[in-house]
Amino acid sequence: MNAIWIKLGFAAFATSFLIDVAVRAPITRRMARGALDPRRGGRLLALLARVELTVLFLAVADMVAKPTGADTSPLVAGGAILALVTLGAAFAGMPARKDVAAA
Repeated sequence: MNAIWIKLGFAAFATSFLIDVAVRAPITRRMARGALDPRRGGRLLALLARVELTVLFLAVADMVAKPTGADTSPLVAGGAILALVTLGAAFAGMPARKDVAAA
């Protein structure tokens, strides 16, 4: 079990689990209580799905490529892709700034 691609697969599973438990479940509970606008909650859930789908695709790529610790370029590329998608989802999920007109 020293293969890094197996550890990355377990990390992808753990990441997906944590996204569901720590983020998705509270959002759905808030939507069910009526504390969160359904449109905003749906948008947040769609953004989370995008991040989780990226984790899934990276896990599949990891299982196909089976990188070792010496193969740094696939690991760096996968980390960069995950970081970019996560940052994009975070920025897309932020509420729009309302500009105040100067008097």
